[in-house]
Amino acid sequence: MNEIREKLERVGKQILTASRNEIYMSMRYFDIALSALDYKMNLSTKSIGTDGMKIHYNPTWLVNTYREWPQDINRVYVHMLMHNIFRHTTGRMERDEQMWNLACDIAAESLVDHFDAVCVKRVVSDERESWYYRIGKDTKVLNAQSVYRWLMNHPLHPREIFNAERIFKQDDHIFWNGQDDENDQENQPNKQEKEKKWQEISEKIKTNLETFSKAMGDQAGDLLLQMQISLRETY
Repeated sequence: MNEIREKLERVGKQILTASRNEIYMSMRYFDIALSALDYKMNLSTKSIGTDGMKIHYNPTWLVNTYREWPQDINRVYVHMLMHNIFRHTTGRMERDEQMWNLACDIAAESLVDHFDAVCVKRVVSDERESWYYRIGKDTKVLNAQSVYRWLMNHPLHPREIFNAERIFKQDDHIFWNGQDDENDQENQPNKQEKEKKWQEISEKIKTNLETFSKAMGDQAGDLLLQMQISLRETY
């Protein structure tokens, strides 16, 4: 049994390491964020998620997804980086959990969808474009906070919420609240530690982006703007 687990862990780490390296080659301004997360096999999730310190993955989901379309691993990896860089995992406060999770996923995917890097680039579906247009009519910047306000000011039918979650949900948010069945609560990452860690990483990425901004064009502008807003709100 231990041999099987060790093999699954090894394969999972190989897949995630390969994905990290591919992202790094196309998006080097994320170098410090890419090196900030360890990997852990975790059967508490049916897919993959991050707690700000690690990427927790279900090996069956990871292997099957990689076989079907390797780029999906790159996209969910960058999606989780967005959650950490913008401190979605620690920023809910008193907000409604379901709506906050949805807002974070929409905000993260709106950025991933508009990256030009070949490792994540994909034609944006009409369904997604419709949601971006609908929210964007009232919100200039699709960050988690503004998308959450839009969702609360425009109550959705349960069917619409379900549909939006189907379209934008990429990862498991169970680890945001330290709900890890395989770990002691004492070993869970401290919220303040995560917040400080990713604020420092965000500031360094912002400096990287300013360096790469000419080569990145509009892509750098969108990401930089959101990072400036996020850091300003933190201060």
